[in-house]
Amino acid sequence: MKVPLETEPLRIFVTDLIDQGLINAPTIVFGIHSGKRIRARLMADGTFVHRRSIYSSPSAAAGQAITVELGTTSAGRTYLPINGWKFWQVVCPDGKTRTLADLRKQLLSY
Repeated sequence: MKVPLETEPLRIFVTDLIDQGLINAPTIVFGIHSGKRIRARLMADGTFVHRRSIYSSPSAAAGQAITVELGTTSAGRTYLPINGWKFWQVVCPDGKTRTLADLRKQLLSY
């Protein structure tokens, strides 16, 4: 009996969302944590800029931004672990606000 090979999951990057026109970059992204609106700038190369610090991952950017803005972190970590794909929201070219996770799902449905 042959065991089916597991396929590697399709990886989507923030730049894929930009390249497909789902996001016009550079643009402001935002998220809400503990009632506070936290903003960063999403650059055309897919990096996030928050208070002059540059992050290549949406999750690292979200965790670091929350930690800087609110002083929130977890024991043993330098920044709050959070899913940046679900945290960051952006106003899309159609005028609607969506999370990066929603846009990733939309791209995968093409």
